This record gives sequence, C-alpha cells and structure tokens, in this order.
Amino acid sequence: MGAIYIGEPSVEMTSTSDCGLFQSACNNALQNEEDELEIVNRRTRKLHTSLKKVVDADQLHRFRETIDSIPMAEHDVRYAISLVRSTRIHQGEQSNVMSQYLSWGAGPRASEWLVLATKAHAAISGREIATAVDVQAMLAPILRHRLVLNFNAEADEMNEDLIIAKLLEIVPTPANQPSSNFLKKMIAKSK
Repeated sequence: MGAIYIGEPSVEMTSTSDCGLFQSACNNALQNEEDELEIVNRRTRKLHTSLKKVVDADQLHRFRETIDSIPMAEHDVRYAISLVRSTRIHQGEQSNVMSQYLSWGAGPRASEWLVLATKAHAAISGREIATAVDVQAMLAPILRHRLVLNFNAEADEMNEDLIIAKLLEIVPTPANQPSSNFLKKMIAKSK
C-alpha cells in the first residue's frame, strides 16, 4: 500500500492502473455531488466508449527508458532520499516537527518514486538533467498520501501539505555543485 511501508505491500496490485493509484496523490478539492456521481458512475458502470490508441507498448517502453536515463547528480538523489527519510519517526532521523505531527512516514518506495517523478518533471520541463528544483516540485505529490498524521497535527490544523512545506524548510538543499563537473563525470563513465 502507498501510505504505510511495513515490508511487502499488503494488497496485491492487479494492473498498472492499480499501482498508479499509489505512486502519487493529487490534492484535488472535494467535488460537488454531481461531479462525484459522475466519478462513481465512471468506475462502477460499464461504459460504451470507443478508445483511440495514442501510444503503443514499444513507445511506452521507450518513454520509460528515456525517463530512467535522465541524469541526476548523486547529491540531488541523496537530497530526495533525505527528504523521505526525514519523515520516518521510527528511525530517529526526523526533526522534532516531524515527530510532533507524524505517526508514520514514507518508506523506501517513496524515495524511488520521488527520483523517478523528479526525472519525469525535468523532462516535461524541457531539461535534460534532473535537479533539486525538480525534487522539490514533486515532493508533495509523492509524499502526500504516504504520511500518517497524528492527533497533534489535527489539533494544530496541520495537513500533509503544511508538513511537506516544513520538511522543505528543515532539510538542507544540496550545495550548488557545478553541473559541468557532473556532466564531465557522466561523459567519462560512458567512454
């Protein structure tokens, strides 16, 4: 499951769309009743629609390979991991703010998905290298549904987005290292 990491997922995912539900969460405002009825009907009724193929399996595989191949400096990957690890109150790595408001933090899969989402964000933004800026942009969608807030958070009117904003204040951003050094290392590795 996406919210709590205990080891293996306790729910077997049967399709790619099921897995996608747990990789990131959008913070949508509550729908009105008619919109919610339409949402329920779309999922619970057989629809008679015609589907138009927009990508084939090979294209989808190439998209995934492209995202996987986007370079990301180790210090930015460590930054992503540090943000996620800082939510784990049971490991003693969190700040007082995190332990004050969280019952449970995000697991290792959050780190994986944060790095993948970071790379995808860089690609969509037209950049060939993923950076800490992309990590920060994707942190809330990846962590939002993985944090279990406690009573103190509710009492202090804290929500997941406010906790994530605090997390960004607490965890230091990596020192600006020249990207040219990173590119030189990548070029040297490929030779």
